[in-house]
Amino acid sequence: MNLPIRHTLATLAYRLGKVLRDAPPEFSDFATTGSGRTPGQILAHIGDLMDWALTQAEGRQAWHNSEPLPWPQEIARFHQAIKKWSSTLLRAAPVRSPRSVCFKAPLRMR
Repeated sequence: MNLPIRHTLATLAYRLGKVLRDAPPEFSDFATTGSGRTPGQILAHIGDLMDWALTQAEGRQAWHNSEPLPWPQEIARFHQAIKKWSSTLLRAAPVRSPRSVCFKAPLRMR
């Protein structure tokens, strides 16, 4: 029933896991010229999107714009969000927000 969301989470965990694996802590602050986000800011934003999607699945909506944590903690935050989503989808209780809202808004590529 939650197969599209579970597949998206698995894909996100796999692909982001490949990028994060063996990335040194200083990678978090890498900046190109211009006004782009650092990897730490991008990962913090992904964590915020995952948290937002979880609040929607629980029938409420709460957005929090986080400051990036130290790199290892930000990586752990991402993996924790994947675990929370997995637990939410495996519970007997239904996802309260329409799946299309949880899937299309926070989990799509921005």
